Amino acid sequence: MGARAEYEAYDVDDIDDLYVISGGVTYRFGGDKPKPAPVVAAATPAPPPKPTVAAAPAKCSDADGDGVCDTADQCPNTPAGARVGPGGCDCDFTLMLEFPLNSAELHADDMAKLDAILPVLLNPKVAFIGGEIDGYTDSTGDEAYNVGLSKRRAEAVANYYRSKGVKLGDRFVTNGYGEAHPVASNDTKEGRAKNRRVVLRRTDCGPAH
Repeated sequence: MGARAEYEAYDVDDIDDLYVISGGVTYRFGGDKPKPAPVVAAATPAPPPKPTVAAAPAKCSDADGDGVCDTADQCPNTPAGARVGPGGCDCDFTLMLEFPLNSAELHADDMAKLDAILPVLLNPKVAFIGGEIDGYTDSTGDEAYNVGLSKRRAEAVANYYRSKGVKLGDRFVTNGYGEAHPVASNDTKEGRAKNRRVVLRRTDCGPAH
């Protein structure tokens, strides 16, 4: 849209003056055409990152094949197929000692058997190992007396380990079962000898599945 105004004056024969006034208005319909919006190319999404695959750990040395690396195995000579705990020691280990009639005294061969597992019991890396020391008798004599005798046999084993520096604490408990739970017949001399015993067994692994 626009506006215009003009003014003109004329002198004719010095008689009359002539005046001309003109004006105009202009208007443009439709206005300027809008400029097209610039075309923006669609962004191409970045490809997802490729998954990374962790390298397989190097296989460790396991001489006794118990599933515990030699560098962590505190019992490196467990039997093949044995159930073991975190330190590689046999979960189902048991040790049995036989006693003479009416005796709770340890002899040299008994001490040798106990000494064989002494390094394990003194090892702080497997200080979690615990179990039971159970004493038994044959059926000879009074039942109440046999219960006391079996308890003294179990305590003889516990006291031996204490004398060697093993801190049993509450790791191992001692029990006296008297003539209960025989492993052989009390009707024979050989059977009664087997029943006069102490059994040390590990229990901290729990029962086998």
